[in-house]
Amino acid sequence: MIFYNNSCCCQRQHNCFSNGSFYSLFIGLDDKCKGVQIIPTEDALNFVEEVCKKYFVNGFTILVGTGANRDSETGIENSIYVMAINACENSVFEVARILRYEFNITEVLIERNRTQYLYLNN
Repeated sequence: MIFYNNSCCCQRQHNCFSNGSFYSLFIGLDDKCKGVQIIPTEDALNFVEEVCKKYFVNGFTILVGTGANRDSETGIENSIYVMAINACENSVFEVARILRYEFNITEVLIERNRTQYLYLNN
């Protein structure tokens, strides 16, 4: 039990966890034909943000990182990570298709996870 200001916040309905899901999308930025990054990371990030605003209406987080995929010729590449909470699966696939086309990449890794979440507001 968690106490805050001498009262139990678990008993307040708005501070209870909800069941849901989240999707993670891992987007490498190396062009599949050239084997190197063509689009500057900041431009890619801005594009991803605009697409996510349209398709992930329940919320999302975008992070820039580095990593390697299983077929990476260069080893490490810049990447973008997107986490979308309670997204429609069709929207997730559409976002992945849009990003694959825009960045000319071979694939987007998608993970689906069940979770419990709450928006703490006190």
